[in-house]
Amino acid sequence: MEMMLIPFLGQGHVFPCTQLCLQLAAHGVTVTIVVPTEFTDTISAACDHPLVRVAGLDLPPHEDDPSPMHLFVKAHLMNEPFSEFLARRTAPDAPLPPPVCIIVDALVGWAIDISRQYAIPAVGLYTNGTCPCALDYISPRLSPEKMNPNEIVAIPGVPDTLRLTYGELVHKPPPSRGPRRNTGGGGPRHGDRRQPPWINQMEGATVILCNTCDELERPFIDLIARETGKKAFGVGPLLPRQFWESAGSPLRDGAVRSKKNSNVSEEEVEAWLNSKQPGSVVFVSFGSEVSPTTSELAELAAGLEESGQPFIWVIQANVTRDPAPVEASPELAAKDPWLGVVPDGFEERVGERGLVIRGWAPQLLILSHPSTGGFISHCGWNSTLESLVRGVPILAWPIRGDQHMNAIVVANHLGVGVKVRDAGGRDVRKEDVVRGVAKLMSDSDIRNRAAQIKAIFLSGFPASSSASLDAFIRLFGQQ
Repeated sequence: MEMMLIPFLGQGHVFPCTQLCLQLAAHGVTVTIVVPTEFTDTISAACDHPLVRVAGLDLPPHEDDPSPMHLFVKAHLMNEPFSEFLARRTAPDAPLPPPVCIIVDALVGWAIDISRQYAIPAVGLYTNGTCPCALDYISPRLSPEKMNPNEIVAIPGVPDTLRLTYGELVHKPPPSRGPRRNTGGGGPRHGDRRQPPWINQMEGATVILCNTCDELERPFIDLIARETGKKAFGVGPLLPRQFWESAGSPLRDGAVRSKKNSNVSEEEVEAWLNSKQPGSVVFVSFGSEVSPTTSELAELAAGLEESGQPFIWVIQANVTRDPAPVEASPELAAKDPWLGVVPDGFEERVGERGLVIRGWAPQLLILSHPSTGGFISHCGWNSTLESLVRGVPILAWPIRGDQHMNAIVVANHLGVGVKVRDAGGRDVRKEDVVRGVAKLMSDSDIRNRAAQIKAIFLSGFPASSSASLDAFIRLFGQQ
């Protein structure tokens, strides 16, 4: 049996898509993952399994765009080559039979229509949190102007633990601090929300797969099934195999992900962590694509300094901040792309209590090390899952998109963290950081719940998700 998978090319999507390929292969399914030719070497290295194949598509000529928009441009340029690829795979003289289904990342939903044109069933894949996906089906139907924004919303199937207000449900994040992403135009407006375009595109899917598990988000898996009228399966967390095999011990990133430029080595980070008390270190990282504003970064630095807590702070040079960190000549910025991000004298004042990493950081090692006791995170879903599986409480600092709802899941539904600020979009202040860190590191209820979630995964990939994969495979094995 062969299945095909077409991912969106963003890092936060490619990681779980490759892990889904490997999970399916572990269940005996041959998987072909389809990407632009320029990505084939990277994907092949990430999907090193005899049952996983990588097919490259030659894209039409185009200009390279350095902004985040280039991934959406490339995704849409795959449209015609993907159709031609399927035409060859379904031709009467094709050397192989067509795949039994094509798994389509929600951000390349146009591929569902193409799959159906060639009579191949399409399967929708949500790589991000299931809760925000489920609620995106519901919130456009509300009329928020008629509701008290502080009133708890009552939605059948949404657990009371979420304690979601109408204001949070229809929350429109502050204007993006980087280039706005265009996902192909919005759907019709409903109340205060624009319906995400992938909702209409995913209507053609026969089944929905979710990057989660019953133990974390079962009510929201059921909600998606109810709203779509389709079978929905939790098949995650889609994390590297080594993550499950290492159980409670630290995991070296070098064995899982390619290293990039950094001012410290993985060995130096591990040695620094070894010098700290168990559960004492606060890890601060906002991923590779988003960042707080420059003024908020200054407040973060002041808060970390005042907290007295050991910390690792990861900063990236290739994210857009508004306003720019400093006015600098292109030559100076090229020499020091982090110019102005870390306040002058900060590292000298905190001394050995703090480790500032510029560039790549071994996040899996840090989150799995016994010295790490808290994570200040933007609540991107991959980072959230990595933290949950390792039992590290989260100080949620969402910046855009589904991160806002992921933060609510972490703080309200799972109770394994706290939000750095209330809804409303105001800038984070030093006091928010100090208060949040203190609660994160001392609240016994939060830490106990985080430990309970970690215990779920100590024996490896969740049995509920393995059973869901089996059930999903049987759907197509019966055809």
